[in-house]
Amino acid sequence: MITARPNRSDALLIAERDGERCAGPVLIAGVVIGVGVVQLTTQGLKESGHLSLHLLMLLVLELIGPVLVSVLGMALLLPRWLERVDVAPVRAWKQGIPSAALVGALLMVMFLAASLIAGVLMTPRGEVINEMINLLRTMDLRDVIRSILRCAGFLAFLCGWCQWRAHAGLVDGHAKSYIVSNLLGEGLMIGLSLKVIWFLVAHAFASAETLS
Repeated sequence: MITARPNRSDALLIAERDGERCAGPVLIAGVVIGVGVVQLTTQGLKESGHLSLHLLMLLVLELIGPVLVSVLGMALLLPRWLERVDVAPVRAWKQGIPSAALVGALLMVMFLAASLIAGVLMTPRGEVINEMINLLRTMDLRDVIRSILRCAGFLAFLCGWCQWRAHAGLVDGHAKSYIVSNLLGEGLMIGLSLKVIWFLVAHAFASAETLS
């Protein structure tokens, strides 16, 4: 029996389908975060719109963006990962992890854009275009790239972990619903752990650079 070898086009096709699956919820989450943060800081804390947008950008890029997007993507794609592992375990590993990394990067871009646009639209002042231009000028491209890469790495790691655990569960004869339920909890804990590990590593590097 001849088995077709997985290629890059197959991985890109998987990434496209998975991205379509996650795009809507991620955009909605971005809008909710953007509106919520700006409303809280401008109306609840009585801060200026300019400060609220910078706080929003900090939260999205450094604190909640990558982990939120990756965990949300995992929850939406977990049934597909499980089915692929059940049908073709080796192909699922070779195609699933690269496609998950690509999906994570694209979803982070969408989440960032949705949250910032929603935040700008919710600022008290009516000069939306000027607010967006000023925000883009103050945005550090390196922070954006790091955030995108973190989200890609987080989702790729979650994909690999979930496929490994799902394959073990299927071999042991567990029901798919039981496997999915367990992996949702495990994935959430791993996503938060990855965030903490990244924070500790980044803090260690920053401290080393300061001392040098």
